[in-house]
Formats: sequence, structure tokens, C-alpha cells
Amino acid sequence: MTTGDQMVATGEWLNLAEASHRMGLSIQTLRRRIKKGKIQSRQVDNPFGKSYEVWVDQDYTPEPEGIDKSTPEDSSGVDRDSQDDEASTNLELIRLVESLHRENRELAEASTVWQARAGMLLDQLTHTQAQLGEARQTIKMLEAPKIEEVKPEESQEQEQTSSWWRSWWHRLVSE
Repeated sequence: MTTGDQMVATGEWLNLAEASHRMGLSIQTLRRRIKKGKIQSRQVDNPFGKSYEVWVDQDYTPEPEGIDKSTPEDSSGVDRDSQDDEASTNLELIRLVESLHRENRELAEASTVWQARAGMLLDQLTHTQAQLGEARQTIKMLEAPKIEEVKPEESQEQEQTSSWWRSWWHRLVSE
């Protein structure tokens, strides 16, 4: 199928789901290869927004068990790109978990400090309330009317003193 120096490529544009099925690759692997420029693709408008289409040659046959030899693999047949993505994702998750653990420790320490402070304030409040009760009792005692106790001996002296004055007064007036 050569016309002069040009080669005519036969194939078709397929959406990612169809291309994934035809090529025997996952959609995620197709996206990674599109990103790296290993697969010819284009963006098209559809009723739900924009989506990718992939060019698949008419004579494309998937590698056995979906393995594409153009991508580096390890001995288990797993795509290294996929492994790198998983490793970086796992590393990011580990960092996030460590960050959350550190934050939880800091919050636990802060909580302990605030609980101790609350205990001290409760002790101070209890002591202050006791002092306030004592002060109220003292005020009540100071405000209460004073009752003087009269001893029997003093009352007789008063009577004698009164009597003396009375007698003197009566004498003075009668003279």
C-alpha cells in the first residue's frame, strides 16, 4: 500500500475503553502512554465533554497475555510505569500517614497540657469558693445586731449608781 514515497496507514480512532479492549491494555496504561507520547491520540468533543481517542492500526494484534514489549517490564510481566506510579502513590500515602501521626501526637500533647491547666483552675476555683464562703460568714457576723450581755453584778452597780444620782438629785431639787 505505498503510493510513491507515502505509506497509507489503515486503522481507526477508538475511545479509550474500545482501544483498551482491542489492545489488551488497561485504560490507565493507555493514559500513561498517551502522556508519554508513545501512543497517537487526540481529544474530541462528546456530549459529556472532552475525551481521548487512540489510533489503533487495523493489523494491530495484542501481545500474548496483554504484554506490550515496547514498555519496560520486570520479570513478573508487570508494567514498570505502573509500578513506578504505585510506588510514588504509596510513598505519598506513607508521608501523609506520618504527617497525620505527627499531628495527632501534637494534639494529644496539647490536650494533656489543657487538661492539666483545667485541673489547676478547678483547684483554684474550689479554694476561692471556700474563701468566699468564709468571707460571707464574717460579713454576716459583722452585720448582725450586737447584744450586750449584762452581768448581774454590773446591773446592781448601775442601780446603786442610779440610786445615788437620784438621791442626790432629789436632794438638790428639794432644797
